[in-house]
Amino acid sequence: MATYDPRMPELTPALKAAWDTATVILDHEQQVGHWIVKAWWMLNPHEAAMSSGPTHVVIDIAPDAPSDVRRRGVTSGVMRDVERVIGDMTRTLHESPQTANAAEQARNELTGRAQKMPPGPRGNSAAYYRALSDLYEWWKDTGAPAPANDVAEALGISKATLWTQLRAARSYGLGREEEH
Repeated sequence: MATYDPRMPELTPALKAAWDTATVILDHEQQVGHWIVKAWWMLNPHEAAMSSGPTHVVIDIAPDAPSDVRRRGVTSGVMRDVERVIGDMTRTLHESPQTANAAEQARNELTGRAQKMPPGPRGNSAAYYRALSDLYEWWKDTGAPAPANDVAEALGISKATLWTQLRAARSYGLGREEEH
């Protein structure tokens, strides 16, 4: 877990705001040639998946960098190297137990919310469709890569049934238009 120091110049207001609300902050630092790459991944409560890449990246020149590197600054070659390193960092962090634990907690919350839904559309259809639409939109907004599959599984229905029910929810004026 990263340690936040408000005096750190690389923390923009957006990064500080994200840092203050995130529950899991994964950070990684690596030197690439004469450059130090710092990357942060922030996973907020109830997010299903960490972003595919870092939410913030800072590239600093190494203290021992020669003057010609300092004069050139960050070049396209440096950016290609940084892209490769960030890809490696992302793969490593996606495999970490900390990330897996946060994703598991989010899935448990999905299951819990699904269990609290009305039993089906036959009783109070408006309440069911509202709850279904809210559940699906919430899960989709967490960044889950396949929200329809996950919600259908949590509800114990097929994906086709889920789509049919979401269309019915839209006919009630609930939910957002969606392509599948």
